[in-house]
Amino acid sequence: MRNGRAAVFIAAAGAAIAMWLIGDWVPPAALNRINNVLFLAAPSLAACSAGWAARSSTGRYRIAWICLTVGLFGWAVGAASVIYVESILGGRLLTTSQTWPFVLFPIGCGAAFLLFPTGLTKRHLGRFLLDGMVVAGSFFLVFWLVVMDEVYKAGGTDKQLTQFLPAVYAALEIVVLTLGLLLIVRGPSSQRATLVLLTAGLLGVILSDSVYTYITVKHVYPHGSFVDTGWIAGMFLIMIAALTARQPTAPPPKVRTESAWASVWLPGLTAILVLLAAMTEPMVDLTSRPVMVLGACLACAIFIRQFLAISDNQRLLAEMADQALRDPLTGVANYTGFNERLAEVMERRERDRAPVALMVLDLNDFKLVNDSYGHPAGDRLLMLVGDRITRAVRPDDTVARLGGDEFAVVMTGPVDDSERVGARVVDAFTAPFMVDGHELAIRPSAGLALAKADDPGLDAETLLKQADTAMYSAKWAGSGGVHLFTPEMASTRVDRELFRTTDVPERSGSAVLTLLSDLRHAVNRGELTLGYQPQFRLNTGDLVGFEALVRWPQPDGSVLMPLDFLPMVRRNGMMDEVTDLVLGKACEDCAQWRATGIEASVAVNLFAPLLADATVPGRAAAALSASGLPPSQLTIEVTENMVLGDLAQTRHVLNQLREQHIRVAIDDFGTGYSTLSYLRDLPNDEVKLDRYFVAPVLTDPTAAAVVVAVVNLAHTLGMTTVAEGVENAQTAAWLQKHGCDIGQGYFYGAPIDFDTLLERFGPRRAATPRTAPASAKSN
Repeated sequence: MRNGRAAVFIAAAGAAIAMWLIGDWVPPAALNRINNVLFLAAPSLAACSAGWAARSSTGRYRIAWICLTVGLFGWAVGAASVIYVESILGGRLLTTSQTWPFVLFPIGCGAAFLLFPTGLTKRHLGRFLLDGMVVAGSFFLVFWLVVMDEVYKAGGTDKQLTQFLPAVYAALEIVVLTLGLLLIVRGPSSQRATLVLLTAGLLGVILSDSVYTYITVKHVYPHGSFVDTGWIAGMFLIMIAALTARQPTAPPPKVRTESAWASVWLPGLTAILVLLAAMTEPMVDLTSRPVMVLGACLACAIFIRQFLAISDNQRLLAEMADQALRDPLTGVANYTGFNERLAEVMERRERDRAPVALMVLDLNDFKLVNDSYGHPAGDRLLMLVGDRITRAVRPDDTVARLGGDEFAVVMTGPVDDSERVGARVVDAFTAPFMVDGHELAIRPSAGLALAKADDPGLDAETLLKQADTAMYSAKWAGSGGVHLFTPEMASTRVDRELFRTTDVPERSGSAVLTLLSDLRHAVNRGELTLGYQPQFRLNTGDLVGFEALVRWPQPDGSVLMPLDFLPMVRRNGMMDEVTDLVLGKACEDCAQWRATGIEASVAVNLFAPLLADATVPGRAAAALSASGLPPSQLTIEVTENMVLGDLAQTRHVLNQLREQHIRVAIDDFGTGYSTLSYLRDLPNDEVKLDRYFVAPVLTDPTAAAVVVAVVNLAHTLGMTTVAEGVENAQTAAWLQKHGCDIGQGYFYGAPIDFDTLLERFGPRRAATPRTAPASAKSN
């Protein structure tokens, strides 16, 4: 506020002084002395004001004001020289050594204009300076024809060289004035007031310089005339600009010079001004050496600028064409660009027999991000995802966003290389994403389809369908990694509605995302635990084994059941880690309880799509080897209603497990889509009847008939039968009567932890079933 008042006072004082000088209200001698004081005081005060602005600024702003301070100080030194020569020495013409300080003024002003942040990128700064050169060159040529030509001829042949400094000074002033005018038009609005005041002050000084140069050719110029008003008023305006300047807190927005209309009409307008000035001059002046040199330089500058304008337009057209093929949010290719690239590589494959690979990725639980933190946060997550995928692929690979949270990568080259790139892309999601201070553990489901050189009749549309099918297979399997398309996937119907978040218990979106992040940390740190539910032989009552059931303890002492978190495990590609964790813990615990004398095996439930993974037998063998548990004491239970995909590969994996003497059981038998076909097609040692059929056998004749039929069929096929959901002694007796082998349920015991297992079933305790029914809760 204080600076604003000072600026208003200076403006009022400057206006009063100008009227006083113009009005000629005092005697000439007194006016001359007062004018000399103002002529020296104005630039000195302006220099002090610019120095104060530099002191209160930082960065480039401070350097700009320092440069302006130096320029104003040079002008003040020159003004002192003029006063000394005219008033003390009685001279009328300054020497070159006495006028050189004036040159610091346009140099300092020009440096200040260039240092003020304007939003111009380095790429466009050259075009901006070239525009300034064209305009300044045109104005200087006009100025030469009107003013400097008279000075040039008046100096004579011997004195023309002494006029070089005034010409340079005039050229510099015009260049700086042009920069100021262009910056007013193109510069940031936050600096426009300061730029207007500085440019207006500079204009006042230049006008007085021009008039002074012209009339000194005609007669000797005395100080105290009207011309001095421009110099003094110009310095006052610069002083006001320095006192009222405020450094912006935000950087100026980026501007593009080729998008400005001035870049189109400016060269033509300045050329018209030159032609109009030339029409007023005789031919002898137009053919003088300085005019010819200036005209040639100006013509070259205009030609270069127009050439750059055409180049800019061509580049803009190319950028627009490229932007039409790019996703505006993530910067990767959009669906149109993806289709063009895929069609191109598939056409090249037909011609050059070059393999093509296509990977499709879909983000798991992305909808929760939008619902919890808003669509802007979801957009920022998509930008981070696009960046990670781009950094994970090779330079020749094409990353595209197909829409929503679905991405694709088009790859060419050897198949093995493409598979490695696909794995690298998925691995890039291992680290969580930080969005608005939230840690988001988002993982993709990825499917890969290959178009090998010798695959006949494979077009782009078919390849995309294959990659999409493999992606949904990966989403259903929940095992992470990249799922490679196989023909069996095409014959399996996948219901995409199953991949919505409705299988997650009722929670807010942010709570689910937080839970997902905590779950990932718990899996990585091995914090999941196992509960063990006992299984008894029905005809003898002997303990035969335990089913391992995964649990997730919470910091508040509560425990989450599988239905609370396994859907997230499946959708977010953590099933491999959880499977290895459960296998390792179960085998280790079983080996320990057997070492204490508890003769019981352990059963581990594997998510069925994992059994199409050829690494499962090796992982099971590693868990057995690490724990020392005999393979015959491990049973792998396959959830029957989730078997999906490559049945031939699943059969091969199960055969490998049985060759290692690991038992295989079909869990939840009777609830799937292809119950009997799995009994026929998959190698099994055991069938576990779902509680849906077991619980009502005493009251529902249909359920009882189904159980009897399955027990008889299993025995015919040489399989053991296990009844789940045995809640009372009557049901246990009925099952024993009809030939069922093993019973499991709350009648025999609820799931217990390892320590309770040792206490209850150790050598000091009787390993007999409970004689009273327990709670009817599900396990």
